[in-house]
Amino acid sequence: MDANDLEQHIHQLERIRMHFSPEKYLKKFVNTTADIFTERHLLKAVSFDNKSIEYIVGIIVEDIAANRRFRRVECLKVLKRIIKNRSSDEAYSKELLENLFYLYRHFILVGSEEVQWAVSTYIKDHILNDECIKWLIDNYQESEHIANRLLRYPVRNERVSNWARNVLKSGELRDRISEIIGILIEEEVPSFVQEDNTTIMWAIYYSKCSKTQKRKLILEHLDYENYLPAIVVANRLEIGEISKDLLQHYRGLLVRRDDIV
Repeated sequence: MDANDLEQHIHQLERIRMHFSPEKYLKKFVNTTADIFTERHLLKAVSFDNKSIEYIVGIIVEDIAANRRFRRVECLKVLKRIIKNRSSDEAYSKELLENLFYLYRHFILVGSEEVQWAVSTYIKDHILNDECIKWLIDNYQESEHIANRLLRYPVRNERVSNWARNVLKSGELRDRISEIIGILIEEEVPSFVQEDNTTIMWAIYYSKCSKTQKRKLILEHLDYENYLPAIVVANRLEIGEISKDLLQHYRGLLVRRDDIV
């Protein structure tokens, strides 16, 4: 076996080893956006740690900032898969989150629908700084993707709550009204909210309340005649007590009716 054969075996085995130690072998195969495209199948198959993702994102951001030409759509789609497959749910570093938001902001309003769907996942379920949240609020009317990041923001946030209160007052986003109200629910459904029971039930579902608190709120706002929305939401939350409470209610009505008769 000559040196070339040995090198080929080493190359192939190092590619295999990247599945197990990506941080050790990544820089051997990926140094440019061209490498990201060339190695896209390998990259999409590996579960990367956050540090490795930060390295890959940095390569893409550098080329975009320098306005270099590269296979942008393909690289952004590869990054989407990399993020989806990451090896842990550990919080991103400040630098990584800033770079991901840079990509999000750069493409969410001007990219193709395919690109917008890709970059919309970059910041999903992550806690953003005030500057990023302000940008989302300033631009939510421009894109449903941006509105989604506010409506599904993962934790309670004063800026997001103030935004939701203003949106509710203005009558905007009526098709997302339950999510808007859900942002405003803390311990109770706000007294100024005047909506139908179905809307309230789904608002409870979308709220950031604990499961115990959601159960309490569903029971507090339960319509004992039109109870299907409560049942659907309770089932989605795996709360069985709601149907039990309803059953006891109707059994009680039947007993009282029989007593009267």
